[in-house]
Amino acid sequence: MELEKQNNKIRTIVYVCPVDHNGSSVFVKGWIAPSEKFQANPVILVHDLDESPDDYIQCAEKLAKAGCNVYTFELRIQTKRMRGSGMLDFNNYSSDLLQVVSWIKHKESGRKPVIAGQGFGALVALHFAQKYSKYVSAFVFAAPLFSIHQEVTSFKRFFIRTFAQIAPFFKCPPSLAIAFSEHSKKDSKKRKTRLPLYLTQELLVSISRSHKLFSRLSLPTLILYPEVDPVCQYDFLKRLISKHTNEEKMSLVMLEMQGHQILTQDGEFLDSVLSILIPWLKVHGNT
Repeated sequence: MELEKQNNKIRTIVYVCPVDHNGSSVFVKGWIAPSEKFQANPVILVHDLDESPDDYIQCAEKLAKAGCNVYTFELRIQTKRMRGSGMLDFNNYSSDLLQVVSWIKHKESGRKPVIAGQGFGALVALHFAQKYSKYVSAFVFAAPLFSIHQEVTSFKRFFIRTFAQIAPFFKCPPSLAIAFSEHSKKDSKKRKTRLPLYLTQELLVSISRSHKLFSRLSLPTLILYPEVDPVCQYDFLKRLISKHTNEEKMSLVMLEMQGHQILTQDGEFLDSVLSILIPWLKVHGNT
């Protein structure tokens, strides 16, 4: 079912997109620009852990006002949906994103979207790029979860790997929990995100492989990273880009901010982020 309404001349869309043959689906939201001021391809925002599509409303509306159609969808990582979906891995997340891309390409008369992922969402986009990059035009990684500050000892890795096989949906104990995201202000009292053990193990493996996956990127890619990020460290990104065979297609921009959530900020800071993103989309997001 598709619902459309007027919102300050921006049409909003809510759509239920099937993603597999088992009846699973994700909710897709879209903000359709009142007029296309520049011929940029649509943008798909892929959210982080502890986030939802609603966290991107301000970003999406500002992009739509600039003339770009924007879409988000709900990743199947929320606790309420995990058990019903079983143990999902990055192949599943990439496949979900492919179905969303296919629907949006149909909706957009075949135009290839730009995938913009934040944190965990950037890791999903990186995995997606390994098989399905021909269906999109470019990538944007905001505070990508390609590394973490926290040292994960061999004991922690052994515990997580072993018990992820025994009790995959058991929440990682607080003493062993790993900070993969930064909580929003309302959740600031929470110490760390407690994910199911199987997903914690999946993330550790995927992060360790991210440098190899990154080296295979061939499309224009913009990386936005905070000057001080409590979750990730980015020194190695500069080295990865300098050694990349498509270095000329890679752009790395450091933002003067402290925090992990870039695209879900508000006010003047979000405007400063979009002042970088929108010109980049004009050049690289219209192929």
